Amino acid sequence: MCFILTHCICFQENKKIMLVMEYFDSCQTLEEFLKRNEDLDVWDARTVIRQIVKAGQECLQRNICHYDMHDCNILVVEPFLSIRLVDFGRGKLMIPGKHPRTDTKISSSEAVNVTVSQLFILIKEIAGHCSSIPAEFLAFVDNFYTLEEEEEDGILLPVEEILNHPWLKIKYQ
Repeated sequence: MCFILTHCICFQENKKIMLVMEYFDSCQTLEEFLKRNEDLDVWDARTVIRQIVKAGQECLQRNICHYDMHDCNILVVEPFLSIRLVDFGRGKLMIPGKHPRTDTKISSSEAVNVTVSQLFILIKEIAGHCSSIPAEFLAFVDNFYTLEEEEEDGILLPVEEILNHPWLKIKYQ
């Protein structure tokens, strides 16, 4: 399943590039979703967190660092709580030789660090709306978020390690 907003058609007209994107009838930003759901159900919280982490993973697998993952750049499509990551305007490529502009390049380790940092901020924001998220998972998040401040150069945590946390692996019952 794709967690990134996809384009359907791309064309150029008078030096402007036009993208026709997929459209959703009932979607809202994560920010709006959290405002409407101040007491978020634990299953919904897990579903949204897992999909957001998978979106970050999908970007990295495609050698892209979104660089701007926050609650206004994530769409929540209801009623199925499917998310889409949008707005790649600040994105950077992880393949240095493939793009001539240096301001759009990023090293793999920096891309992982930026992505993981932004994921943890989003997880903490969602956790603020769900009191039922297990303390063990929140301690896991806090532990790696603290490590981030100590290590600036090394890769903090692969996105896969977040997805492998036992709480995120529980299936809906």
